[in-house]
Parts: sequence; structure tokens; C-alpha cells
Amino acid sequence: MRAPYSYDNGFPCFHRKTHATDSSWFDTLNPQQWAELVKQQSAGQRHKIDELMVPTMQRYGIRPGAKVLAIGCGMGFDVLRLRHHGYDAIGCDFGGRTKAWLENGLTPEIAFLADAEDLPLADDSFDAVYLWHVIEHFGCIDGNQIVGPNVDGARKKIVERIRSILKPGGICVVGTPNRLFPLDQYHGPHLYLPKRLRDWACSRSLGLHYFWSRRDFLLSRRELKLLFSTIGHVEWLSLSIGLALSKGVTHKDKGPLLERYAQAIDSLGLSTSFLSPALHLVAQK
Repeated sequence: MRAPYSYDNGFPCFHRKTHATDSSWFDTLNPQQWAELVKQQSAGQRHKIDELMVPTMQRYGIRPGAKVLAIGCGMGFDVLRLRHHGYDAIGCDFGGRTKAWLENGLTPEIAFLADAEDLPLADDSFDAVYLWHVIEHFGCIDGNQIVGPNVDGARKKIVERIRSILKPGGICVVGTPNRLFPLDQYHGPHLYLPKRLRDWACSRSLGLHYFWSRRDFLLSRRELKLLFSTIGHVEWLSLSIGLALSKGVTHKDKGPLLERYAQAIDSLGLSTSFLSPALHLVAQK
């Protein structure tokens, strides 16, 4: 790695700008809310690593000891879980998470702050990259939902940078909400909706969004294929293998129903259709 521009709570920072939204939001949580968030995040990441990421890597011949990068690692539980399985995993995020990293046991050797367009990593150095529900936020000027003027260009640069750091034969595993699915239950109603409509949707826990609008930050199957085919061959994964909503704590009461829905969609061959709430793929260099 090159020398960082600065340090945040001891973690190296390789960009000069940062979104402080997560840090500000974390500061509003009381101890009970924080403990519940940690519980939810830990359970969800355990599911995704144990039931999706590790089996997928092993199917591609990527065994423990391999180098894995988690882009947009959030609170860092995915990095810790990958290391539990014996992988040489590190994680990066854009900003606002370092207090959570410290409390959750990450160290500056395994986590850093960086812009995904400019990862401070050597070419051909990683066996796998894990990109889970973050590609949709790239190119957004608030780091979340507000689409920037060059959103497509920003996403292309990030995918090209991922391709460059992957070893030949390396894989990029991607999960993201499906733009063409009528509801975005991962992010809730989108910010560009009129306030009255957004408030109505919030009161009913409906993730309304204008999937036809250029203001919508989600990606469709076609858009994902165009992006990640620049890495190499794209394999679409089933809905049920990556449906994180069906596990963990947050949606525990809905788990059986979500699992049955996912299995039905998979059995009908519709896991990349508008009936699928999320899209999952592997791109191999």
C-alpha cells in the first residue's frame, strides 16, 4: 500500500474526502440501540459469509489462505467472519465506520478507508472481492441515494479497479437490490419521493421507488451485466443463496415466508426477473 493521507481512529485513510453520515448516525444511538444493531449486523454477515461467500469461493477453487477484499465492509463483521474461516481477508469502506471497527475488534492491519475508484492495492493481488449491497451507492454524491452527474462513469471506474486488483481466475461476488422489483425493502422508500408519499410509505414499511427514473440509484440485470462482464464471465446466482433478509435477526419473523418465496422464484427460473427482490452474480477474471 502507498502512504495514507491521514488516519481516523488509527485506521489509514487513503482519500481526502469522507461522508460523515454514518459516524453522525452512530452517535445518536443509545447503548441498547447500539447492542441491537451489532446483534443484527453480526447475524446477517455470518449468514452471508457462511452460506454464500465461502461456498461460492470454494466452488471456484479459492481456499482458506486466499486473499479476499470486502469493499463496503460496513461494521466489519464480514471481514472477521472470513478470517474465522481461514481467509486472508481485509475490508475497506468510504468513511464513518472506524468507531464501530474499534469496538468490534478490527485493527488497522485489516481495515482501511478508501474510495473504491482508487484502491491503494497492487494489481493482480487478490483472489476474491466481496461487493455486497454497495455497488448501488457508488456514484451517489451523498454516498447513499442521490445520483451524481456521472454515476455510470464512476461505477465503471470502480469495476475496472476491481478487475485490476484481481488475480487471473479471481472472482468478484456481487449482491444488490433489483431495480425492476417494485419495492426496495433494503433501503426503504427512496429520498427523491414527494414527502407525503415517502411518509405514507414509511408508515407502512414499503420501499417505494421510481424504478423508471434516472434519479433511482439501483441497478437492473442489464446494467449489472454490462458493468461486470468487463471483468470476465458472469454467472448469475440463485435468489435463495443470497437472500440475507431471510436470516439473522432483523427479519427473523418473516424468514420462513421469504425463504419459500425465494425457493419458488428459483424453481421457476426467475431469479433474475422483476419478481426477484435482489440480484446476485459472480464475475471471474
